Formats: sequence, structure tokens, C-alpha cells
Amino acid sequence: PRLYLLVCVGSVYVESGEGKAKDVLRDVAEMAKGCQHPVHGLFLRAYLAQTVKARGLLPDTGNELERNGGGTVEDSIEFTLSNFTEMNKLWV
Repeated sequence: PRLYLLVCVGSVYVESGEGKAKDVLRDVAEMAKGCQHPVHGLFLRAYLAQTVKARGLLPDTGNELERNGGGTVEDSIEFTLSNFTEMNKLWV
């Protein structure tokens, strides 16, 4: 439950403009590796991906996050691919 709350707090932190999106997303993705149960980890990463997509937290070209120094498109691609890779490791 703490990691789900961490995802919520991280998303609000990025939306408020206090933290850089690339740093917060990288930290949350690294902390998600601490989930010991594979199914719980899979659902946590799916929740992370869903939250990031729904709230528009991935920096994009011309995005407010990119203009404020929150990251670039390359950071978004790196986060998405690393999250997907970790989800596949948990699935197999």
C-alpha cells in the first residue's frame, strides 16, 4: 500500500511543479523494484503507467513539463521502456 501512495504523492508533486518529472518518475520506478511479490509488482507498475498516462506526467515536445526543465521526450521513452521491461520480467 505504501508504494501505491508513493505513486499518488509523486504525481501530485510533479503536477504542483515542485519536482522535475524525470527525477520523480525515475525514483518511483526504482522504488517499485522493492515490491517482493511478482503479481503485486506487476499491478503496481500497471498502476504507475496508468497514473502517468492519465495525469499527463510524461514530458513531451512543447509540453509544460518540458519547458519547465522536467525532462525531454527521450526521458519519457526511457521511463516507458524501462517500466515495460520490468513488467515483462515480472510476468515471465
